[in-house]
Order: sequence, then structure tokens, then C-alpha cells
Amino acid sequence: MKIITIISAISALITPSSAFTVQPNVAVRTTSSSSSKNILLTTEHRPSNTFSTPTTSTSTSTTSLEATPDLEVVALVAGQENYGLAIVAMGEAIWSFLEAPSISHAKIFIPATIAAIILVAVSGPMVTNTSDPAAIKLGLEIATGVSAALGASY
Repeated sequence: MKIITIISAISALITPSSAFTVQPNVAVRTTSSSSSKNILLTTEHRPSNTFSTPTTSTSTSTTSLEATPDLEVVALVAGQENYGLAIVAMGEAIWSFLEAPSISHAKIFIPATIAAIILVAVSGPMVTNTSDPAAIKLGLEIATGVSAALGASY
């Protein structure tokens, strides 16, 4: 039984399969000009016979590639992350306190409450401001600092 398994494995390695054939390679080179970008698309087709010479075809197209950030989506995602972190920080503090309630363990609320206040009152309105990218950036930087400080406090 083992010999049959070994022989079938070797024959599977030797027999060409479409799963292991080399697909066409596509290389994209961009060159920019003042009005648009030229895209040079080079496609190299390799024949199934590995001893043959591959053929190469080149095509050029001109298109306008302009990236405009959608600040509404950025603000939505950043706001969800920001307010979610505030909720999780408070939830973790409450859960931790309920697991071992004591006056000395109530100190767990201090960093979580400070973090939640900063995230909701300071960073939250900044990251959800869709009209000012600089405000979103600063709000994310504040949230990152709060997250690092919260992690360091425990």
C-alpha cells in the first residue's frame, strides 16, 4: 500500500497539472506626465513546453488616475474605532471590578475613565469631522496616544 502511495505521489509531481503551470506574468510600469498617466502593460506568455521561448506583448494605454480620499468613510471608520475603544476600556474595567469587587480594586476605573473621556470628548469629535483632514489626523494621533497610555497603565 505504501509503494502505491509513493508511486502515485511521484507521478503527480511529474505529470503537468494546470494548478502548477506558470500563468502569464503581468508587469505594470507607470510614467507620469502633467495631464495624465501612461500605463505600460507588459504581458509575458509562457508556453506549456518549458523549452520554448516565451512571447512578450506590450500595450500602452493613457488614463487619468486620481485618488481622492473619501473623508466620510475615513471618519466613519475612525469614529467607530475611537468610540469602540472607549466602550471596551470601560467594559473591561467594569468586568474586572465585578470579578473582584473591593475598594482597593476600584483604582482600575481611573485609567479607563480618563481614556474614555479623552476618546469621547476630545478625539471623537476630531476623527468624525469630515471637512478637515488635519483634524482627523490629530484625532487619530490622540487616540493612538491614549491607547498606548492605557496599555502602559495596566
